[in-house]
Amino acid sequence: MDLTGSKLCKTVNFCAVRTCPRGFGVPQKSKDNSNCQCNLLDEQFALLEGKLLGTTIRCSEDVGQASVSGQTLLNYKPSTLTLADYKSLAKEVMQRLNV
Repeated sequence: MDLTGSKLCKTVNFCAVRTCPRGFGVPQKSKDNSNCQCNLLDEQFALLEGKLLGTTIRCSEDVGQASVSGQTLLNYKPSTLTLADYKSLAKEVMQRLNV
């Protein structure tokens, strides 16, 4: 599995689908080995409740292309959705910090 660059999102999605229909986690079989119980993710999120940020940064080829060209994403393609996501993240962090 490749965990670098733009292939990271594809790898994460692949693992999520292969691991459990509900998403991330380690499938655990019941005593009769018939059911997939994916509660690891739920347990981890419960531990992190209130500590995670809500903003999601979408994958985009523009990020890699900007990096290769030696430009910032803002200079390379200011209209990309990924840049809008980073702006949303900055706003969310500022709100959390009461700035």
